[in-house]
Amino acid sequence: MLEGEEDEGAESEGDPEVPADGDAASDGLSPDAADTACDQVEPLAAQRGIAFETNLTAHEAHGDPDRLCQVFTNLLTNAVHYNREHGQVRVASHSEPRATVISIADTGRGITPEDLPHLFKRFYRGDKARRSSSGQSGLGLAITKAILDAHGGTLEVASTPGTGTTFTVRIPFPINNSHSMTVS
Repeated sequence: MLEGEEDEGAESEGDPEVPADGDAASDGLSPDAADTACDQVEPLAAQRGIAFETNLTAHEAHGDPDRLCQVFTNLLTNAVHYNREHGQVRVASHSEPRATVISIADTGRGITPEDLPHLFKRFYRGDKARRSSSGQSGLGLAITKAILDAHGGTLEVASTPGTGTTFTVRIPFPINNSHSMTVS
């Protein structure tokens, strides 16, 4: 997926300014933030010959639906962009006692253990071969992490070089129903 980089296409990085907290959700919530992101990125996957598999079920989450959609779009774009030819992207969701969990796994080259601790730093570009030619800024995962932090969520990464990468997003259940949304 990321091949050690933290970014994706500039069009999916979005504004680096993040709301101060996860209470930025409006009452007119857009449904299915992860599903919407999948719909947006699936054509890119098809264009690159990458199989796209989703197993999303509806779960409630607390936060700004546009920013959460941005999180999933960033991660999915990376999964496609840094995948191998004819690779696969798998997106799944489930509930834990206090959070909705969405995982995005790819069959890319993976991320080296040396690069993993630096992935969420602004402008970090781990894949030396793509640093000057990719046209990407190295902000995508830093922005994604900041959005999730603002929502009280977490972002974890597990990667095996030569096998692929999995990002796991945890978004807490709503404290009350006034700012809940569906994430699927």
